[in-house]
Amino acid sequence: MTTQRSPGLFRRLAHGSLVKQILVGLVLGILLAWISKPAAEAVGLLGTLFVGALKAVAPILVLMLVMASIANHQHGQKTNIRPILFLYLLGTFSAALAAVVFSFAFPSTLHLSSSAGDISPPSGIVEVMRGLVMSMVSNPIDALLKGNYIGILVWAIGLGFALRHGNETTKNLVNDMSNAVTFMVKLVIRFAPIGIFGLVSSTPGNHRFLHTVGATRNCWSCWLAVCYWWRWWLTHCWCGGKFVVTRSRWCCCACAKAACMPSSPAALRRTFR
Repeated sequence: MTTQRSPGLFRRLAHGSLVKQILVGLVLGILLAWISKPAAEAVGLLGTLFVGALKAVAPILVLMLVMASIANHQHGQKTNIRPILFLYLLGTFSAALAAVVFSFAFPSTLHLSSSAGDISPPSGIVEVMRGLVMSMVSNPIDALLKGNYIGILVWAIGLGFALRHGNETTKNLVNDMSNAVTFMVKLVIRFAPIGIFGLVSSTPGNHRFLHTVGATRNCWSCWLAVCYWWRWWLTHCWCGGKFVVTRSRWCCCACAKAACMPSSPAALRRTFR
């Protein structure tokens, strides 16, 4: 008779519910900020590392997934584009509606890092289109370093169509690289509870807890990132993972949402002034 061994703590954490772990991280972050201000400021490094990892992995994720999906697409293959577009439009509209509602519910003042005299707005539509075209033809390495997603998408689409005429070995290599980058993204997102714990604990800890207002805004920003990840997972399971272009776009949106969270006390104080 064989005895079934119970999974260890690390295995339970690695395969447990991400939403529950994020909730635990939020609660622990608020409690730490309430109990010890120096400790809360010290663990803020965890949140900074998490946001930096999200910003670092997003450009290469978009490049590899878009390029691999176009290169491995077969003529007549079903892409399930309709449910993906429906979910994309629904999520975009819901995000815009939530942004408008909360902007009126919690008015905020935007303080720019540069003075008004240093900012030169575009003079017309011609200048806007010129900037867009120049972003499309930028150097691919420079686009990856600066996070120029327009240039990344253009290069990914072009390389994807070019690799359609390559041999199967090259296509398999691109597909393996895409899977490797996807694994790295999953690994980074598994550390979301720790990163959110650092963000939530350090921000209110530096502001004497900010009477729960700052923590509430941080929680809402974190939940936006979780919702984008949940939408990516639902589409991946629903569509069988056959269309990864939009999937990568949503992963990128999740990274952008998490990267836009206020990670400094000064930014949070200016927001709720």
